[in-house]
Amino acid sequence: MQFVNKTSRSVPRPPKNHVGTGIANRVGTDTANRLGTDTANRLGTGPANHVGTDTANRLGTGTANRMGTDPANRLGTDIANHVGTDPANRVGTGTANRMGTGTANRLGTGPANRLGTETNRLGTGSVICSSLRRGGFTLVELLVVIAIIGVLMGLLMPAVQMAREAARRTSCQNNLRQLGLALHNYESAKQVFPPSTRIDGAAANQPWSAQSFLLPYFEGGNVYDRIDFKIGYHTAGNKSLFPPNGIAALRIAMLMCPSEVNDRSRIDTATGLPNHYPLNYAMNVGQYLVYNPVTKADGGGMFFPNAKLRPANVSDGLSQTFAFGEVKAFTPRFHDANLPVVAPTNPVDVAGQVSGGAWSTENGHTEWVCGRAIHTGFTTTFTPNTMVLRTVSDVTYDFDVSTSREGRNATDATYAIITARSFHSGLANFLLMDGSVRSMDDEVDPFVYRALGSRAGREVIAE
Repeated sequence: MQFVNKTSRSVPRPPKNHVGTGIANRVGTDTANRLGTDTANRLGTGPANHVGTDTANRLGTGTANRMGTDPANRLGTDIANHVGTDPANRVGTGTANRMGTGTANRLGTGPANRLGTETNRLGTGSVICSSLRRGGFTLVELLVVIAIIGVLMGLLMPAVQMAREAARRTSCQNNLRQLGLALHNYESAKQVFPPSTRIDGAAANQPWSAQSFLLPYFEGGNVYDRIDFKIGYHTAGNKSLFPPNGIAALRIAMLMCPSEVNDRSRIDTATGLPNHYPLNYAMNVGQYLVYNPVTKADGGGMFFPNAKLRPANVSDGLSQTFAFGEVKAFTPRFHDANLPVVAPTNPVDVAGQVSGGAWSTENGHTEWVCGRAIHTGFTTTFTPNTMVLRTVSDVTYDFDVSTSREGRNATDATYAIITARSFHSGLANFLLMDGSVRSMDDEVDPFVYRALGSRAGREVIAE
């Protein structure tokens, strides 16, 4: 058989590659591979695939791709490039390389496999068809996305934490406002403000706190009505009324700050059972002296044992006097210790001036029912969140200290360094006697702070 290179004469059809009759490769009938109709693959009209005119792909005239004359690319004679007979390169019959039937390798539709293009020209490539590139992320793209998300999370998380802390601080201030309302409702009912505790001039065991006296005025009436205040909180009579662990182990939500990290029961080491619950809102018991049972002198604050103060007794003004302030639960503490009569002026000196007493690494401010300052009070010796440090067995503690606890005997005066502290960054919240709440910065002027702690000091505080 002889091929003639004239456009006016027909080209004889190879036996196994009939043009116009093969199902997959019909020339003129198949939508994707029609010769003469498809824009990309027309034989004789497309710039890249002209049959008989293109230098590289002319059928019968090109030196490298002549059909039927060139030894390497003859159609139907060459073993490696047989079109229609070789299993690997059959046009229209091979599973992997069928032209016109494979979705990924159709001639004329796939951008990478068009007949006559650079990559897979018929007769020049050993492998004619290749798979279309699949969509997806590369590893580098995935890592970049993860890194961007990480950066955004790093920027967002502090803002989220600040928003949450702001909400907790607001909730804390609301708790103090409720205590302020309770304080004034108590005064309206009793005509006096509550005392820090009642010891009646004699030794008192388990004295009740001002916070417990305020229970019926901040929705604690059901608890208050069941308490027998004539006996101690750990006595069998009161303990049996609040099973299983008694009134002292009862959690009073109004007395807990939302930012407190130790909102938990104090456990009795002997029984392994809860025996107390802490609090975060302590009463203002003065600057350093808390109470002298002999002289009946107090520390100048709003609360002391057996007090019966009225609004008229607050000559500094209700809006200029602390009522309650924040403290941390489970504060390391000394009680029944020895301290000098004159208050230290530097927190660094305190540890060296303390002697004797009972030391605990975590029992301070853990008994909301107890009327003693070491548990339910604070003093204005040092400004909020001042660190008063003591090192024990190579461990440093920020601690509180008091001398003989109120009611322990009828002769010993109580002095105390009990610092207001909070988990709010850089400040602590305080309730004033007029019911308002202020946030006091750690860097507040010590004179101003101590003036706010006195009820009748006649100090002049600049607004």
